[in-house]
Amino acid sequence: MELEFVEQNSKKLRFILSDTSIAFLNSLRRAVISLVPTPAIDSVTIYENSSNVFDEFIAHRIGLIPIDARKLAMGERVGFVLDEEGPKTVVSGDLKGPEGIRPIVENIPIVTLEEGQRLRLEGEVVWGVGKTHAKFQSALASFKQYPFLSEKEANPRVVEACPRKALKIQEKELILDPIKCNMCGDCEEITNGVKIEGSENKFVFYLESFGNKDALDILNDSLDALEGLCDDFLSKI
Repeated sequence: MELEFVEQNSKKLRFILSDTSIAFLNSLRRAVISLVPTPAIDSVTIYENSSNVFDEFIAHRIGLIPIDARKLAMGERVGFVLDEEGPKTVVSGDLKGPEGIRPIVENIPIVTLEEGQRLRLEGEVVWGVGKTHAKFQSALASFKQYPFLSEKEANPRVVEACPRKALKIQEKELILDPIKCNMCGDCEEITNGVKIEGSENKFVFYLESFGNKDALDILNDSLDALEGLCDDFLSKI
């Protein structure tokens, strides 16, 4: 198996994997979204809510707010409080917790309070995994087959037809950008001289963190989780 990073930063990873299978890529995708430990507000105690939104809806919205808890040790629990009065739109940044533990995005709307309305609650941040609840999902993950041109007529109309600008003509040869291409087939409708196929053993994998962890840490944690499942399986044979 060979790995080549195309894009890499704390938020996103995009890489090409060669000499592997769809089965492995799908296992990795599922591990990213369901097996990586991630912090989230798990329990909410509402002391006062005179808004127009039910307690359950507010608790659900708060649970889905991504929390930066890099300073929170695995298994540790910490509290958040919120106490706001209208008129105002209560946002994620109004949640107050220990220093260094905060909502990643501070302008996510929670509820709009009118004059005289109040919302007062407490929440608790815990660790969990995505297979138990979506609020513990660490990232988005997807993959596609690596596209390549099996037939490549250098037709300018084909370049113009591509909605993702993945095709260009260079030195009278049609060139395909495999990262931009999503194999929509628009170019193939222009002429029979162009055909794009997907590789059976080469893939492009994309991972985007919700901000709870660095993208590379999420990838490493997902691989550790897969290795642990395999070791557990082998121990039972």
